[in-house]
Amino acid sequence: MAEIGGQTDLGEESLEIWNKYKLLQFAILFSYILILIPQLSLFYIIVIFVITIFLLIAILNFLKRCSKNL
Repeated sequence: MAEIGGQTDLGEESLEIWNKYKLLQFAILFSYILILIPQLSLFYIIVIFVITIFLLIAILNFLKRCSKNL
């Protein structure tokens, strides 16, 4: 939609955010393996939680820009 509307920068940013989201999902799946190491898994899950919050904020800001520009 962004590329059709002439907003190629939004299109590229949407692909970038989508790739970050997929990477985060793989990291979350990896946490199930790390549950076997309790000390490491607690730290890993906290880090994943913080990254999830930052990604959520980035997605919400992106959606706000999309609603203004498209």
